[in-house]
Amino acid sequence: MQVIEHYHMLLFCLRPVCPVGTFGTNCVSSCACNTTNTVSCNNINGFCTCNLFWQGADCNTDIDECNPSGSALNPCVLTSYSTCMNMPGSFECQCNTGYEKHGDVCEGESLTVPLLNIIT
Repeated sequence: MQVIEHYHMLLFCLRPVCPVGTFGTNCVSSCACNTTNTVSCNNINGFCTCNLFWQGADCNTDIDECNPSGSALNPCVLTSYSTCMNMPGSFECQCNTGYEKHGDVCEGESLTVPLLNIIT
């Protein structure tokens, strides 16, 4: 039994590494990964490892970082007076009307609360 295990390990180690974009026996299969959105394609089984903010078997599905019902938290909730805008493979926190971006903060119109005149 041990001899067979060593033989299989030796075959695995001697197996040539496939050129980028190919996988499988003799590297004859092509990866289906979207190369722009992919970190790598496994040279044995062709599974894609997607870049950050992408998902799916071929890394073609954008993760909506702004979706409050999604698995990720809305990244703009800590930036007051801004709205999260999903972009392909990214997102942007855009300042709401009347506010301008200064660093990571939206500043602008001061919020004033009307004073109450109390008559005694």
